[in-house]
Amino acid sequence: MKKLFLCLAVVVQFVGPSLSMASTFVGNGGHAGDVELQVAFREIQDTLLLIAKNKNNDEFKLCTCYAELEGHPTCDILKKLNSSQVEFCAAHLRDHAAEVAVIAKRISSQGFRWTHEQIEVAEEQSLRAADAVTDFKSQSMTVNQDRFLKMKDYERVFLLSHELGHLQKWQDQPIQDNQKLGPFAGKEGGREFLNAVAAAVTMEALDTRVMVHYTASLNRSRGHKNHWIELASTTANTDQTQFGVTKTTGSSLTYRYQFTDMFGVQIEGRSLNGSNNYLSSTVAAEKTSAYSLGFAIRYFPFQDPLSFLGQSHVVAVAGLESMNGNYTISDNYISAQATASSKSAFGSVSYYMPIRYNFWVYAKATALGHHYAYDIPYGSIDFKTASLFNLGVSYGF
Repeated sequence: MKKLFLCLAVVVQFVGPSLSMASTFVGNGGHAGDVELQVAFREIQDTLLLIAKNKNNDEFKLCTCYAELEGHPTCDILKKLNSSQVEFCAAHLRDHAAEVAVIAKRISSQGFRWTHEQIEVAEEQSLRAADAVTDFKSQSMTVNQDRFLKMKDYERVFLLSHELGHLQKWQDQPIQDNQKLGPFAGKEGGREFLNAVAAAVTMEALDTRVMVHYTASLNRSRGHKNHWIELASTTANTDQTQFGVTKTTGSSLTYRYQFTDMFGVQIEGRSLNGSNNYLSSTVAAEKTSAYSLGFAIRYFPFQDPLSFLGQSHVVAVAGLESMNGNYTISDNYISAQATASSKSAFGSVSYYMPIRYNFWVYAKATALGHHYAYDIPYGSIDFKTASLFNLGVSYGF
């Protein structure tokens, strides 16, 4: 057991850091931030398309604070706008909502990049810390992943909406933060304008309840977690043999560490027992304990990270297991005991289904190759453990 833990610690220490830097792009739900990012982009797209569809509807009081949302942080930005700025902001949204929705869809699929590095933007011979940066020339956007994941949903919508504004032009020039722009006449008029537009998009997403549609996706358990603890009900099946025990049941405890979205290591311990009756009064009983160390490969077979199936995934593990057993056979008059041990390679496949708040249910099938014997007086009892089945609960963090 100590050797297994030592091997796990060595692999985590030396291999983990070198592999963990690989996850810096948008994927199918197995990467940190995929769900939050895709939800925010879809909320923006849905809201912009609603604005475009209803641009002549007087009920859409664009770039103003709705009374129902009074006190929301987004209102603070909109309430500072004068009438000229409100009119300018609203006209821009009506004229360009459909266009920006297309840009948002494109960026979310092919123009986006995560970074773990601090982002700094040059402004007037100094650097300003930022959560994101957009490059008009390459039509791309880079976002600090750590800061993005700490934001609330509406804050993500606001941030991305602001950055999408930098991919547009005003008077045939890309919109910059430090420029005068229409009634936004200060030296940071561009930033004030884009903040107003971003606040307006966020306000509409809240008021039209676009964000409510994605609540289930945000609350659903995420598959990108690095640490997994699992508790399962376990059944082992052994080949039929004279005075053998064909089925044992119990529980197993598993810890898995994912170095990357695909690769990880796993250590597992289990304890099982069972019995079989023979003739009229003979009882054969077996108790086993086992510990294993394996290499894991995780795969997400479905492509939509916002769906139930998009978060479900498969984990295949291959490795080595050490098992110790205690066997007892008895009748009304005598009993005999024996112990045995075995080492075997194993392979398992698990399927994980999300619940909420990082909890999962999973089912696992394992193939084993243990072949061992209990030596008792006047004979030997052979055992061949063929398979295991686990049904349990997992927690990812």
